[in-house]
Amino acid sequence: MRWAIDRFDRDAMETARNAVAIDEPWRLLERFATLVRDSGSEHERDAAEYMRGRLADLGMQPDVYLPDLYISVPRSCALEVLDPEPLELECKVPAFSLSTGDRPVEGELVEIATGEIKDMAHLFQSEVAGDLSHVEGKVVLADGYAMPKVVLQLEAAGAAAAIFVNPGNSHEGIITSIWGTPGIDDRERIPEIVALSVPAAAGAELRRRLKQGHCSVRIETELFEGWAPCPVVVTEIPGATDDFILLHGHYDSWHEGIGDNAVGDAALLEVARVLWGVRDKLHRGVRVAWWPAHSTGRYGGSTWFADEFAMDLRDHCVAQIDVDSPGCKWATEYTQVMWMAEAEELARESIRAGAGAEAKGMRPLRAGDYSFNQIGLSSFFMLLSNIPEEVAAEKGFYPVGGCGGNTAWHTESDTFEVADADNLLRDIHVYVEAVVRLATAPFLPFDHRAAAQEIGAAVNEYAETCEDALDMTPVLEECAALIADLDDFYDAAEQALATAADPHEALADLDWVQMAIARELVPVNYARRRYYHDPALETPPVPDLAILRQWPAMEDDPDGRGFLIAQALRGRNRVVDALKRSRERLAGAVAPSDDDSHCT
Repeated sequence: MRWAIDRFDRDAMETARNAVAIDEPWRLLERFATLVRDSGSEHERDAAEYMRGRLADLGMQPDVYLPDLYISVPRSCALEVLDPEPLELECKVPAFSLSTGDRPVEGELVEIATGEIKDMAHLFQSEVAGDLSHVEGKVVLADGYAMPKVVLQLEAAGAAAAIFVNPGNSHEGIITSIWGTPGIDDRERIPEIVALSVPAAAGAELRRRLKQGHCSVRIETELFEGWAPCPVVVTEIPGATDDFILLHGHYDSWHEGIGDNAVGDAALLEVARVLWGVRDKLHRGVRVAWWPAHSTGRYGGSTWFADEFAMDLRDHCVAQIDVDSPGCKWATEYTQVMWMAEAEELARESIRAGAGAEAKGMRPLRAGDYSFNQIGLSSFFMLLSNIPEEVAAEKGFYPVGGCGGNTAWHTESDTFEVADADNLLRDIHVYVEAVVRLATAPFLPFDHRAAAQEIGAAVNEYAETCEDALDMTPVLEECAALIADLDDFYDAAEQALATAADPHEALADLDWVQMAIARELVPVNYARRRYYHDPALETPPVPDLAILRQWPAMEDDPDGRGFLIAQALRGRNRVVDALKRSRERLAGAVAPSDDDSHCT
């Protein structure tokens, strides 16, 4: 598929590369450094108006939507140790903690063990192993961040409250597992527990008290939880067709939030400016979007957009690119870059061409504003450049979820100094490379054989785990057949590209086939239900069959194993169906029919 990655409008690319500058993005950073962009706040509206105004000044006609989103915004908190002697400790309250009102939580402190946070991926996958029956009615002390899986476990165990000891400073966060605004079926999962985050020093003091034999604490919290109008800013750079790339990131923040995510907002604005200058050369359009309610609504803005414009995205969006925390100080490597399997080579090449660097990638986590998996969009990027391990170790940094790896993430220290002009300019070039390639290529540079291979590898793992209690042959045979069909499909596309007088016209129908395949393979690999949002918890490959990981633990539960296989069989049918539907779309691809509808 190298031939597809290398085929794009080189004149458009050269013009775009030469147009990239730091002036516009740096002005945005200077403005955003004066704003604390809590969702639902005046400062958030000021930020939205700034971007709308700059886009309009540049000649675009941006849309500003104002949906009511369900958010939780921390206001205040207090943590007091009651015995052996009174002491007040520093703390922060994460979004969606309960407010205590006039009834503070008091209770005995008990400690539980949590796994070490080794890297950014572990941060989002935190959970507790073992019996939690002893925490009922107690205030739990745990290492790590206030992440939703741990909070769910502690709430289910009846804990009165939870205190999370962060590795260094105390970081803001959000504890709900609900992705975006809750649906009525999600209502029961709105957290009903009080939670706090404390810095390492406060955690050490609490442990010192525990070693004396007994420690009890009092917790007070106040949060706004409810509906608020939050601006969603979207601008359209038109192409020759109705198809488009979705380039997006969040603009709400904790505190000034320069590294997370004003730098991303600045990059989006500059890419929009550059693309506007080459819009007459674009085959596909680009939709650039800035989301609110990322931090206090668990990706509420992007979720609203995914729901509101689901059919347009289904029919016309060729890919989504998430822009979060680029261009931070000391961030010079690309070692935790996320991409779906079919987009790997495009992502790697965009980094090579834009930054002159090699990248190491990973499967996208169930995090960021990846609010489009259930629709079936091929996707890449989330965080981008990061601080090298040796530099992070030298500075005493520990794993965090943004700011390029700077521990200013989600703290008051995420100020103007976190941004780096040279690094930001370099990362903007990476986005320009990726978007211009996608917007001008006559054939989408994705390789869906890689996605089918990933599905097959996961299914093999699950078959081994369940000791072949469920026959995976139907899935594996369909994977192999799909890969063989894709071999023929890509050969035909290469031949058409080499001989066509007008490659865009000749390959248009084949592009639609690629989009249709993504609509099948992405949901079964990344989501459990179409058009519904999975929780903000780990989503393993092929989640309908990943439940078979429970098989070993059910050795003494024959009924449970029977129920497990019954559910997995239904999941197997869903996966086989998606593979078959993909092959059906390929069956007439070389000689497309007169039906010019998009993905069905």
